[in-house]
Amino acid sequence: MIGIPVIIHPYLYFDGDCEAAIRFYAEVFSGDVAALSRYAEQPGDVPGEDAERIMHATVNLGDTALMASDVPTSMTGFEAGDNVHLSTSPGDLATCERVFASLADGGIVGMPFEQQFWGAWMGNVTDRFGVHWMISHAGDPD
Repeated sequence: MIGIPVIIHPYLYFDGDCEAAIRFYAEVFSGDVAALSRYAEQPGDVPGEDAERIMHATVNLGDTALMASDVPTSMTGFEAGDNVHLSTSPGDLATCERVFASLADGGIVGMPFEQQFWGAWMGNVTDRFGVHWMISHAGDPD
């Protein structure tokens, strides 16, 4: 059996210091900050204490993208060391749905796999082995 082509990127969560961390990693690994958006940029109401937190950041490090965000202040249970997720976009929408469902079988869905306000499809799940996954698709249903 030939596997689906897949690239897995680390996704880190922080508690308010994502921007400093992402800029630090870009400097350490000679990468460049390719994306940096704040919660204030999303539609709808954002609590004042979260507005300047980072909703998503990406540092390109050669063929690898290191991605990160700050958790909203309303999110409880954040613990440094348990803040690493694996992010992947494993092909067309049907493949992404299948991979998400397989990882969710016996696991815990944190965010259902569905279309997001920015157009892409995304969901996160902790699989039955305790590994945190983020599955995404660019947005075209193929």
